[in-house]
Amino acid sequence: MAISMGVLCEKCGTLHLINSATKNRVDRLPRTDSNLFVLRCMACLAVRSFSRGDLRAYLVSDEYYARGFAKRGQYQLQPIQVKSRAASCS
Repeated sequence: MAISMGVLCEKCGTLHLINSATKNRVDRLPRTDSNLFVLRCMACLAVRSFSRGDLRAYLVSDEYYARGFAKRGQYQLQPIQVKSRAASCS
């Protein structure tokens, strides 16, 4: 089992983990604000934007971690507080 950062598709509930397996589904928005990203969901083809603050920690099996996503019921939200880089540098 692995704990990984991810973002949920708001339409279908698929969890997209932020690792090398998601590099073709997550892009940085072409704006000056480098904290905004775009996710393309493979399951329902929805597109959503998110920021680093939207990332949450999830417990997933090694299999789902390796493929980069998990369906509803295949992941568990973890109660981990994640600090932003700006907050951790002060």
